[in-house]
Amino acid sequence: MAEVRFVHVTKRFGDNTVIPELNLTVPDKEFVVLVGPSGCGKTTTLRLIAGLELVSSGDVLIGERKVNDVAPKDRDIAMVFQSYALYPHMTVWDNLAFGLKLRRLPRDEIRKRVEDVSEILGLDDLLGRRPKELSGGQRQRVAMGRAIVRRPSVFLFDEPLSNLDAKLRGEMRREIAKLHRKLSTTIVYVTHDQVEAMTLADRVVAMDRGRVQQVGAPLDLYKRPKNLFVAGFIGTPQMNFIDVEVSKGSASGSSGLVVHADGLDLDLGDRFDGPTGRRAVLGVRPSDVIVSGPEASGLAAEVEVREPMGAEVFLTLDSSCGALQARVDTHHGARVADRVRLVMSADKVHLFDVESGRSLDRAYDWKDAAPTEVGKES
Repeated sequence: MAEVRFVHVTKRFGDNTVIPELNLTVPDKEFVVLVGPSGCGKTTTLRLIAGLELVSSGDVLIGERKVNDVAPKDRDIAMVFQSYALYPHMTVWDNLAFGLKLRRLPRDEIRKRVEDVSEILGLDDLLGRRPKELSGGQRQRVAMGRAIVRRPSVFLFDEPLSNLDAKLRGEMRREIAKLHRKLSTTIVYVTHDQVEAMTLADRVVAMDRGRVQQVGAPLDLYKRPKNLFVAGFIGTPQMNFIDVEVSKGSASGSSGLVVHADGLDLDLGDRFDGPTGRRAVLGVRPSDVIVSGPEASGLAAEVEVREPMGAEVFLTLDSSCGALQARVDTHHGARVADRVRLVMSADKVHLFDVESGRSLDRAYDWKDAAPTEVGKES
């Protein structure tokens, strides 16, 4: 059992509280990614599991054992850092075996573990080399191997791919995904790269200012963000936001919500619980903005920037609602300076409260939650 739990955990550095209160469970054998901007508390959370930082209050449990006062070496975890942290004077074999030698394992057991790990990670031909003779991707595999060889109950990864180029990052993401399938071990992985989070995780934990904003499967966070932070952080290009006024009903006889902005009127039906007569924030992903010719109905806009990305094109458009982005097919005819119309489907948009940032989707019931509880998970 390698479940990791945070129970009312806070972390302070002097008078600075970096984690106000954390309640979170990482289930056994699950790949959980902590994602968020720099300074959001994700690495501190990882270090609390490792024992490299001590909790100010609350409890950290690994399995059924409270580990607040347990030394890092006795927590049955292994950590892979952003820097490879390899011993430069040792061969790959010696780097892999070093921790096992310190634990005084039998020589035959050490040899078997090193051979098993080198086969899993494709290091067989590199065992006699030193770190300076390896590429960045090979060094990262050795760093991973040094963790795997210990056979811990929990793996911790602290932005392990940030020093690699784009091609190597893609290759290493696939290696880490395959590794999780082979080992079936609990993994807690920290990154600010949402691509890593979306492609690797069983569950994503989105964090901001030390608080958990949302926990769920990657596509849940993308399709049903709970608040403005998650909506804006997850997705590339990021979601468009438009300040709107909300009213009840419309000229067509709808009994649902209608949003109005300069040049935009959109009937949302009954999907949202809205603050009628007040302001709100309408969100729409660039992929859900339909770019039509000037003769169509919709929000008038002008193409300012066209960014070809290969199989798709990102358009930046100037409208009466501000700058918006759309993602279109590479064969789309819109060019810079073209006048177009933007069409948004009511079933593809999101609506958020201006003050709290909460989603107004009926799927979320905020009636019993105080504003300070947004993003807490238990």
